[in-house]
Amino acid sequence: MTPRAVLVAGAVTAAVLLLWPKRATAQSKPPPPRPGTTASRATLDTLTDDTRAKARELLARFREEGIDHVVVSTLRTCAEQNRLHERGITPVRGCRSWHTHGRAIDVLAMRDGKLVHDGDDPVYERMADIARQVGMKPGADFRDPVHFEYHPNLTIQQVCPDPDACVDVEPVGLLPDDPFLLYE
Repeated sequence: MTPRAVLVAGAVTAAVLLLWPKRATAQSKPPPPRPGTTASRATLDTLTDDTRAKARELLARFREEGIDHVVVSTLRTCAEQNRLHERGITPVRGCRSWHTHGRAIDVLAMRDGKLVHDGDDPVYERMADIARQVGMKPGADFRDPVHFEYHPNLTIQQVCPDPDACVDVEPVGLLPDDPFLLYE
């Protein structure tokens, strides 16, 4: 696997760990996502207003370009981010992730009803180009092709001087507790 494929596989693993922690077993798998859907805990309503607007613009552009996709992560708690860091899925811990500030989304591409696991697949470069066009920063710029963030005129050091002092943002508009309830 290439490093980018590992990151995409890591995003899938992160989505499963964060969204389906109590049900995951060797015999069970989450239901397949439908293109253009969002996992319930990955609702855009948990993003800051300006990031939500940019994310909606980004996803609309993906649809216009015929890129099937599923949003797998938006706002994360500090504990979720730290758990992903401890498992080696992300190098970033605590509030050093834009996810803990409601300013990032992870979006997996789909083809023929299946997730595209190869981070070197040209679809991720196309998605990164679209993100730049709408004013978002694509994670492809730092080897995380499924990550997209929006934080105009802010640095992570400004909002998080100490990752050990992570404070959770109060989420709004969360859906019921069914971890893989998919909606459009």
